[in-house]
Amino acid sequence: MCVQTIDILPRDLTITLLGNELLHRPNGRAWSGGLVSLLGRFDVSPEAARSVLTRMAAQGLLDRHRVGREVHYGLTERARQLLCEGEERILAFPEYADDPTLWTWCTYALPAGQRVERDRLRRQLSFLGFGTVRNGTWITPGDRSGELGRVLTDLDLVGPVTVFVGTPAAGTDPHDLIERAWDLDGVAAGYRSFVDHYSSQSPRDDFEALDLRTKLMHEYRSFPTIDPGLPTDLLGWAPTRQAAVELFHEIWHQLAPAAQRGFEHLCVPAKEAA
Repeated sequence: MCVQTIDILPRDLTITLLGNELLHRPNGRAWSGGLVSLLGRFDVSPEAARSVLTRMAAQGLLDRHRVGREVHYGLTERARQLLCEGEERILAFPEYADDPTLWTWCTYALPAGQRVERDRLRRQLSFLGFGTVRNGTWITPGDRSGELGRVLTDLDLVGPVTVFVGTPAAGTDPHDLIERAWDLDGVAAGYRSFVDHYSSQSPRDDFEALDLRTKLMHEYRSFPTIDPGLPTDLLGWAPTRQAAVELFHEIWHQLAPAAQRGFEHLCVPAKEAA
């Protein structure tokens, strides 16, 4: 069975799978053949699946182990740290600003030779809930300077990036900033679609539970990148967001045992599954 194709890169799909099912297995490993089979359920070809596993190992995210003629992959410490930080952010979302009058601003002007660094910074800013008001200028409500500082240190961009926290001056309309930085109508539509789709899902076996839990996390983890977590009194569709958050937590935790069984059956060596 091949589950419904979703718009997701094989690398992102692999990260979601390993974050869901391998992250909390101490020293756990996954058989490469099982991972290829799992990715195939999302219409990823065997060649593309093997390629992404090889690239992730070369990037220091996966440890490659040979057991006889079989290849197994485990998460490196770096990968575990990144996945733990991502999971913490996703499960805590939405976090509202302690002081709604404060905003964090981030500006940068990176040269063309630092395109890779610029792209990484943009991804991290989106994941932290920042929106862009113009080229190289990002904002988010609340004081997020601590989290952003750690990101800039990891990316070695402390110098080229300017960060400051403050209150918009008189005459600056926060609602105008919000409308420029985020497509809140699109966010609201996304939440409604999420609730409509996942409230009607019922997996028939462990493998469908694994498929559904993977797809659920993949779709839900996009919300922290497009929703700045504005206080509910600023949003007419706050109840829809709350419904989506509650539905995600309910299904994600509910499916965990069955999804783990499906993952173990396909990917985990018998000694580790025992």
